[in-house]
Amino acid sequence: GAGPTGLTAALVLLRNGINVRIVEKLPSFNPGSRGPGLQPRTLELFHQARLHDIIEAGQPFTPIRSYKPGTMEPDKVIAMGKTHAPTPHYPYVNGLVLGQHMTERLLREHIAKYNVHVELGTELRSFEQNADYVTVQLVKKQQGSEEETVETMQAQYLIGAEGARSAVRKGLGCTFLGETRDETRMITGDVRVVGEGLGRDHFHRFGEVLKKR
Repeated sequence: GAGPTGLTAALVLLRNGINVRIVEKLPSFNPGSRGPGLQPRTLELFHQARLHDIIEAGQPFTPIRSYKPGTMEPDKVIAMGKTHAPTPHYPYVNGLVLGQHMTERLLREHIAKYNVHVELGTELRSFEQNADYVTVQLVKKQQGSEEETVETMQAQYLIGAEGARSAVRKGLGCTFLGETRDETRMITGDVRVVGEGLGRDHFHRFGEVLKKR
């Protein structure tokens, strides 16, 4: 998978002299922000990996401004969360905001320095664990066509970094830690809104977010 987890793993391996292939089922890179939060532990790992450009690209979480019902009149402003001072033991204690597409792009730029590129439109169809290696079947789909090219390869290791629907995890019979709460739903979109008073110095909240209907 060519998300932040897979790309970071690939980059660390490349820096340690290990050849990698990065396969991504999607035919193109996702342009959306998707998961834009960089948690403190993630920032620590990026620091250890010398990915300072990603850390510098992130922005602090801005406060939330809510509005009175049916108006553009501000009601109140609340902090997204508590801000803590860094310490020598915990240099990264506050999260940052950076669109996932930007994080992935910066990671791909670092990986490209090793002449490695993401293989888009390539799906892991199956795999088999042997004593000394893993046999993997990959299916390459031609963009704009139904034609498929099947490739069988061997590798020392197979890393499953394809998210919640991981084919590697399912193939190994591993469970997915966590839960899906039906009462909590969120729709995320990248939308450019033009309006007076809607600056980027706040998150803007309209209506009752937790109100049941």
